[in-house]
Amino acid sequence: MLGHTVHGTIIRFVKEGWLNETGQFNHDHEFNYRLYKECYIAHKNRKEFEKKLKTWYEKKVRERPFKEGDKALVLPPIPSESLRAQFCGPYTIDKKVGDSVYICVHQIGGTIR
Repeated sequence: MLGHTVHGTIIRFVKEGWLNETGQFNHDHEFNYRLYKECYIAHKNRKEFEKKLKTWYEKKVRERPFKEGDKALVLPPIPSESLRAQFCGPYTIDKKVGDSVYICVHQIGGTIR
């Protein structure tokens, strides 16, 4: 916008509000405060929403411990169709890697993590 003619009344009004008499930008304390306040409110709302989402998810989730040799169905990603899910299996649990991460082996010979 600097160095160019501004067309339109709204844009001209905004430009005049941002610039002082010498053509320098006004660092309006009120504008900075409003921007800071809006960012704070958005961050706070996001945190509250994440908390609600987490509690909603945890109502339905159950821990399912598996032992080596157990059989389980696996929900692998389908790269070509991101909105489609399809269980495959049964896979045999080969070993436990983390709290809920297992290495599974299909009886045909494929390994899935």
